[in-house]
Amino acid sequence: MKIQLKILFLVFGCFFLEKSVAQSAFEIAIATDYQNVINKAQNTYMRPKDGAANQKIHQWETSAQAAGDFSSYQWELIPATIEGYYYFKNKSTGKIHKPTGESNGDSSLDGSFDLDATTKDNDYFMYALEQVVSGGGVEDQGYYWIKNKGSGYYVRPNNGGGPVDDGTGTNTLNAVQLRHQSATTPIDGPNSYRWSFVPRTEAGTLSAHVWSGTAWDKIVPPRYNNAQIDGNYSLATNGSLNVNNLAVSASAVLTVEAGQTLVVNGNLTNNGSVIVESGGSLLTKGSITGTGFTIKRNTTFSTSEGKYSIIGSPVTAASTSVLGNIVYTYDESTAYGGNQERFNQLTSPISMAPAEGYFSANTGEVTFTGTPNTGTITATMIYDTDKDGSNAGFNLVSNPYPTAISYDAFMSTNLTTNAVVSGTIYLWDDGGSDGSQRTNGDYITANTMGAATGGSTRSGGWNGYIGSGQGFFVKATQSGSLSFTDDMKVSGNNMDASYFRKAEQQQKSTYQTVKLVLLNKSTGKKDEILIGFAADATEGIDLQYDAQKFGEIQGTKFYSLITDEVPYTIQGLPITNDIIEVPLGASFETNAEFSIEVVALNNWPSDLILSLVDDQTNEVTKLTQNTSYTFSSIAGIDNSRFKLNVGTYSILSATEESFGLETVFTKDAIEIKGGSEGFKVEIMDMSGRMLLEKSLHPATNKQMVHYSFESGEIYLIKVHSRENSIIKKIFFY
Repeated sequence: MKIQLKILFLVFGCFFLEKSVAQSAFEIAIATDYQNVINKAQNTYMRPKDGAANQKIHQWETSAQAAGDFSSYQWELIPATIEGYYYFKNKSTGKIHKPTGESNGDSSLDGSFDLDATTKDNDYFMYALEQVVSGGGVEDQGYYWIKNKGSGYYVRPNNGGGPVDDGTGTNTLNAVQLRHQSATTPIDGPNSYRWSFVPRTEAGTLSAHVWSGTAWDKIVPPRYNNAQIDGNYSLATNGSLNVNNLAVSASAVLTVEAGQTLVVNGNLTNNGSVIVESGGSLLTKGSITGTGFTIKRNTTFSTSEGKYSIIGSPVTAASTSVLGNIVYTYDESTAYGGNQERFNQLTSPISMAPAEGYFSANTGEVTFTGTPNTGTITATMIYDTDKDGSNAGFNLVSNPYPTAISYDAFMSTNLTTNAVVSGTIYLWDDGGSDGSQRTNGDYITANTMGAATGGSTRSGGWNGYIGSGQGFFVKATQSGSLSFTDDMKVSGNNMDASYFRKAEQQQKSTYQTVKLVLLNKSTGKKDEILIGFAADATEGIDLQYDAQKFGEIQGTKFYSLITDEVPYTIQGLPITNDIIEVPLGASFETNAEFSIEVVALNNWPSDLILSLVDDQTNEVTKLTQNTSYTFSSIAGIDNSRFKLNVGTYSILSATEESFGLETVFTKDAIEIKGGSEGFKVEIMDMSGRMLLEKSLHPATNKQMVHYSFESGEIYLIKVHSRENSIIKKIFFY
């Protein structure tokens, strides 16, 4: 059977793409309500030029002008005489839109109106509305292509909506005309081909569109309109829903399958049953009434694997009994490293607090029932440096909603606005290379710079979103409240893979980053660090970019050191033409052979050079993608053996010219020629210790300052006279 796609006109101007069914299933009412027609490229509104009834040409206006109740901005879409097509009728003029010309050979037909208000059977008056999808088949929800039947062309602003000369020498959006421009396929094309239809603000007060179980009483409900579900409804089968207020009647079952998102912009009243399958999302922005909700979630591991997951409840007053018999709470107020354990196993079920995380084993799929959490939810942050020092402030929380949230939005509120946490989250990923349960090596450390793992090699699984019920640690920077808000909620991005279950969903960082791994070649245990560059980063501690290492330093551990010997998994550095020396530390659990390898370079420029210095063997290794340095170590912690030199290096065979001096660097000497006055050469190490100083007189012949530069060391060379000075940082492999 051939599947045919068909677009149905919806009251208040949104449209629904549905598989073809018998015509009797639809009762298409003539639309009597109006909506704004908005172009995605410019976020501007369509109306006749100057809003005048005698004007044929369309123009575009700013959103501020369209905010008023101007009838010239309001459009009625009327089903045409041919099924699946519509007439565009303007409320102010009463005229129906068509191209100025009627030649399907013209690829840039101006938009105009017929000067009488009579509906035309001519194909040029008819438009099809097609759901926008990307080349990968992903819907751009809320946006549509508008295709003219007569010409076969798609509607977009002239120039794609950019400013044009309005005839008076002034470039303005107000003069941008509507065009019918050919596009064999607008898929993945410019946003100027994409349109949304936003109903007038009174839409939310109108009576609901009712689903009987087989059809809508009017037309499929658009965004912002009210809907009522009187019979069973499946988003996967009957179509996605993005509505204003939603009511589910008694005995009706509304199912949100994996990959689907039910969006309720207003209030949700459930007198029946709403089932959100694992991987589905319920995104609400208003109040929720009713308890007949079932939220399912596949956690990190199945019931047979015996490993742990961190889980939070997406509903109010859930019991920990749904998590099984092995459940732990976490208490940050307990002193770190003391006699009392921060993890406490429950002996009987308790009520799960919103936004709190719980460890559980053998969990598999969890089924929550009750009323979903919505609105602003807070969690108290405990922070006591007197008791815990640099380990203070690690609090266990969870996404409290039945939909994913954006990491960026979460940090915008809690790092930037509230300033209550650092910019890092720690995601549990049991089954890391440590091979034991509930160890501090089993966390993926993630922030805006990227992600690194404690051994599972799954840091590429971080995709920038925190799934429904996902538990995670944050590091508080002060006592206060962590906030979750409706503005953080996102559509989609909530599949099982986002719960760090099986598939990889890699976040593509925009920063220049290098990921290194320390590997025990005997046991296979490993640990990652991430170093990256950002314009606003410093060589000190940056809460947005630097991620402190989680937990104790034992076993196989790898980290950078910023200040006071505090270990970091992720470190951000400033973008510079200078060389930056990054001290590295490591923990070796056994006497063994180890390697340090580059496992990923992201946006890494060819002139940004990376070298690993081993001060114990005096070896310097230039690191590139998939290169490694192998060495032996005894068991223990070593914070002085390794350092990473990173930056745009000046190769020492280059010639430096300044205030009449020509300077050439070699590994055994500095050659200097010229000068009009006496000057001094000083060689220092990075601590500022003077290694050599020598005074020289102006000379036409070259003068030599002999010094044996060691490989792997950074030196400061200062050449100065009474009035001039240059300082150069040099490095040798």
